[in-house]
Amino acid sequence: MAMCCRRGGCSLQKLHMISIGMGTKKDRYQLSEFAHGRLFNYTIVRFDPAVNRCIKYAIADALIQQQQNGLFRLNKKGKQLVGKIQEINDLMVSEKSFLSELSDRLDEDKIKSLMETWRYSSAEN
Repeated sequence: MAMCCRRGGCSLQKLHMISIGMGTKKDRYQLSEFAHGRLFNYTIVRFDPAVNRCIKYAIADALIQQQQNGLFRLNKKGKQLVGKIQEINDLMVSEKSFLSELSDRLDEDKIKSLMETWRYSSAEN
């Protein structure tokens, strides 16, 4: 969230996309291409129950909160944890690099458009 959801918060769909997108090199490549506007037929939209559980734990530990608009945002405690992780240079190196490169390029408008396209194309099939 600290690296990819800086503006107004992060939707549940975006959290799922980032989580799934970090699974393999191919997943990272496809999500990056979609975020940069170079892949228009991105169809890997999966919802992992583990992400939902992680969000619940993060809320319970006061690391994040859900805003009135439904988006999630880091709390002070969450930002402090992120700061500690960022300070350790040899921790989660590839993840930090990918999230830094992804940054704000995966915006909520792209996700909303993808979800609408995905929803309607799946309904036709």
